[in-house]
Amino acid sequence: MIEGFKRTGGVVDQGEGPQAYLQLRGAEGLTLDAKTILLPQSPTTSAVFEEFIHSAQHRTGLVNSYTDLYGNAGANLRLEIQAAEKLITNRKAYGIPNSETQQTIQRLRDYRQQLGS
Repeated sequence: MIEGFKRTGGVVDQGEGPQAYLQLRGAEGLTLDAKTILLPQSPTTSAVFEEFIHSAQHRTGLVNSYTDLYGNAGANLRLEIQAAEKLITNRKAYGIPNSETQQTIQRLRDYRQQLGS
């Protein structure tokens, strides 16, 4: 999947700089825009799919219609909720292990609580 993303002009950076940045932020991945994703050297299945979902959010204009990614916290939570719901819904098709799905369910609960929904 990563290789397919790269073939279409996408960049998946797993270099030393991104590794340090992800560790500093406590993140399993980060999508900078429609074509640029930062991932750790050994990402989880969920992390890979989540960043591809965020990349699609950029491509389809959801990030711009909600906020620039660093602006409105509520809008960012809505994007995270949408990604988590998609991961849970498609867990079997994506081959996401149950342990990762349980973590996603907990994150989804936390996001919804933060949003107040």
